[in-house]
Amino acid sequence: QAGEKLFSLPPAALLTVNALQKLYPMHFQRGKNVSGLSSIQFLVMHLFLHSQSAAPLPMTSDFEPYIASLPSDFSYHPLTWLASPEPTTRLLTRSLPRVIRAAVDAVEARVTQDWNAVLDLLVSVATETFLVISLNCLKNLGQHAILRSPTSGWRAAQPPDFLWAWLCVNTRSVYCRLSAAREEDNIALCPLLDFANHSNVVNVGTCVPSFLAPHSMIAGEEVYLNYGPHPDWKLFVEYGFLTGADGRAELDIGPELEELFLNDTAGVSKRRHLESSGYWGEWTLHLLPTPHPSFRTMSALRCLRLDATSCSTFTKWDKTILGLSDVVDPLNEELSRTTLEGLCTSIISETDVSVDALTRDFRSYSNLKDQVSTVRALWNERKTVASAVLMACRRGDEF
Repeated sequence: QAGEKLFSLPPAALLTVNALQKLYPMHFQRGKNVSGLSSIQFLVMHLFLHSQSAAPLPMTSDFEPYIASLPSDFSYHPLTWLASPEPTTRLLTRSLPRVIRAAVDAVEARVTQDWNAVLDLLVSVATETFLVISLNCLKNLGQHAILRSPTSGWRAAQPPDFLWAWLCVNTRSVYCRLSAAREEDNIALCPLLDFANHSNVVNVGTCVPSFLAPHSMIAGEEVYLNYGPHPDWKLFVEYGFLTGADGRAELDIGPELEELFLNDTAGVSKRRHLESSGYWGEWTLHLLPTPHPSFRTMSALRCLRLDATSCSTFTKWDKTILGLSDVVDPLNEELSRTTLEGLCTSIISETDVSVDALTRDFRSYSNLKDQVSTVRALWNERKTVASAVLMACRRGDEF
């Protein structure tokens, strides 16, 4: 029945930083992680070291079956495209919409940051007897990369197994209250629960390590998790999959709108005013409940189309974000909506050109069919949202 407990996992079944204390005793004081690594970095390090060992690490036998069940293939994730030795696969990321490509680059930067943190710790403890595997790991790194010069610090290029470990943790970890000093450190790898696929429906009341039935269920019915209220492109960047659902379809027009400010004669002062008001960036278009630009987007457009020669210009705009006025003035509103129409039209045209190029460039690579389909879907989502907002604009819908 709805609300009944489907299953509950004891704390000992959760792979957390606390569960690894016996294996890494020197990094804990009075039960607290003092390694300098975040929970994510610590779990990634453990899986990475595990992957470097020919035999199971000591003290981890309880987690051996779970670790063995972790996926070995992340070919669907954009980070593996970037790291692929195949030039054609790497080109897939260049075929992404630029805002999504930038988001993938930002995630890659997080991986690099975590790798540097883990490597620093491994080097610092390599002479300690508690972790002989770290010495073997450091030797193995020589098979993957050329070490940097001593003047730039002891560094090695990131090996493939580290990316595997990072993706295991970042695509499968769940929030779990651990009384960590930092909220973001309250995470765990949760056997059984992480087999659940994503659903857009939030399972209210569920808290790891227990899972409640969201509705009356029958034997054999699939159980889902909600990965968070994210649009498809953000799910793709973080987890590597799409839902295909329109409910959270979102189009980030940040790069396009920033270019308009760069080309505006008073763009610098307008940007400065938006930044001081907290309205610079995070400009999106949405499909539901009805096609519309976000309030932040319309505010930015109104600021962009302000008459820079008027001393009272910013004062009038300020009233719109304070709720004292709906528009700056009729002319400004008309110009703002015309600019929005132009942005939507440009995005639609860009999508058509990009999808044609994608089809042409990857036509003969049947092994990348699924990945190409994903990139095409991301482009088409942008066109769907832009087309709907364009129609709403032309209808005269109020924003």
